[in-house]
Amino acid sequence: MDPMRLMNDRKYGRTFLLLALFFLLSGGYLKLMALEKENLSRSLEEENRQVEIFSKAPARPSSLPFLESLFSPASPAFLVNAAEEGGLKVDAVSEEEKEEENGIFHIFHISGTGTYAQIVQTFDIIKGKERWNVVNLRELKRSPKGLAYEMEVQTFQIRGTYEKEKYSPHRSHGHWQEPGGENTL
Repeated sequence: MDPMRLMNDRKYGRTFLLLALFFLLSGGYLKLMALEKENLSRSLEEENRQVEIFSKAPARPSSLPFLESLFSPASPAFLVNAAEEGGLKVDAVSEEEKEEENGIFHIFHISGTGTYAQIVQTFDIIKGKERWNVVNLRELKRSPKGLAYEMEVQTFQIRGTYEKEKYSPHRSHGHWQEPGGENTL
């Protein structure tokens, strides 16, 4: 059979056209798949290059020391120094640890004498130096030496365990509990 006659035949012409179209489309599809794989390869190479740059870069200082200094517990000596810096006389300092449902609180009781302005200034000094303390004036009365005060300094709480918080009823559907239970705070 003559190939030229076969190609010019109307009966086989449509078949050849469909086969040519099929091969053209499959070649285009394969080309697109190859481009997609090349782009993926390039992005992975770039990611590897970034990882290498990061691994060779000098280590950045951690923010942990800053956080430890931010949440460092107050000491009785610091509170006495702050009160004396404000001009107060300190007679007694006692420390108490109180454990509640929400965590552990360190409470310092400070008593002594001074003027009203000195007491207010000491409040500002303590709150300025220790950001996470609460200073409460518990008692203020007149004495022969001036104003006798008793203040309470409550330090930042150490929160409970994560599991206790995670499954507390005030969280939505924590530990299969419906929201809106008792207030644990």
